[in-house]
Amino acid sequence: MDASAIALMRDNEIPIVVFSIRERGNFLKVLKGQGVFTTIA
Repeated sequence: MDASAIALMRDNEIPIVVFSIRERGNFLKVLKGQGVFTTIA
């Protein structure tokens, strides 16, 4: 992710959720608000 992507995200108030896709089932956990993830707002 570059600086322009982060600037667009902040200007448009779109959060970015960062998590590992290497752990099986992690995407579903993140969608449910569980697991390990970071939200950049």
